[in-house]
Amino acid sequence: MLGASGISLRAVSEDGLQVEIIDKETGHSMATRSLDDENKVTFNQYQFILKGQASLDDEFDLMMSDSGSGDNRNLMKIIDQQTKDLTGPYSGGFSSIFTNIVAGVGASVSASNEALSGAEATKEAAIEAEAEFSGVNLDSEAAALIEFQQAYQASARILSTARELFQTLIDVV
Repeated sequence: MLGASGISLRAVSEDGLQVEIIDKETGHSMATRSLDDENKVTFNQYQFILKGQASLDDEFDLMMSDSGSGDNRNLMKIIDQQTKDLTGPYSGGFSSIFTNIVAGVGASVSASNEALSGAEATKEAAIEAEAEFSGVNLDSEAAALIEFQQAYQASARILSTARELFQTLIDVV
């Protein structure tokens, strides 16, 4: 166990691959370990990883922080909140609460999309009903307009021809 004063890891070999674990409070050696291929060493429930290359008599001091700074206590508390009942028995942790919220929002969005589709269909039906009730069919009205335009042009040609004939008769007399 890590004491109140902590422990030290001291390199005790020229190549830095052998470390001695020392109790900082008493100064006694608790164990000697060899670093594995990944520069890891395990002692009790702790695993230490040395970054870089240690040299003979290099010493690394390790101790528990009372403030929680630099350790994983906050992370562990957050992980506990994931499954712990937060708002009462069987309410679930934040993960299940978040899942329920997302599912509720998704259902609400889906229902809104369905309501929008229904409203658009109702609008189209109302436009068609208004067109039927007013008796105005834009296609037939456009066809009638073209027909009247052609009749007007024909009448204009007849009048023009009649004017020319009348003018010719007057010029002859």
